[in-house]
Amino acid sequence: MRTTALLATTGVALLFATPAMAQRNFGEFLDMGATKVLKPEWDSVLPASIRALSAQGSNVTLEFARGGTLSGEIITKEGYKSRIKGTWTMDAGGKLCIFETFEAFNNQSHQECGYRYRLNGNYYGTTTDSDRSAPVRNPLVPYQVKK
Repeated sequence: MRTTALLATTGVALLFATPAMAQRNFGEFLDMGATKVLKPEWDSVLPASIRALSAQGSNVTLEFARGGTLSGEIITKEGYKSRIKGTWTMDAGGKLCIFETFEAFNNQSHQECGYRYRLNGNYYGTTTDSDRSAPVRNPLVPYQVKK
């Protein structure tokens, strides 16, 4: 029970981890040259392993496979660990949604959507594709996509 409550407060927020740059908002990130990743580009890097810190400090690894499945692991900053299984979709406008289940946390489910952007060869997640004044969430961690 404690791990379920802990996961709920820790949260993955993987899709919304943001770049390690000096920008103060999403507009500045775009001005630096970030470009939205659309489905053809996303598909071209799959299968891919994405490692990131969540906004709450959990280490998350997700393996995105062609066909819309994902698997991975989360290790919370408190040391709790769980396997992750789920699915992903990306629409034509680049909105990536994941639905994931945490096996060790009573199969608690989590769903979130966001956008991928590429800058200087790295991939980043954001919550918006239009609000230039939106804040950039800390910690500022780029996704590292490895094939």
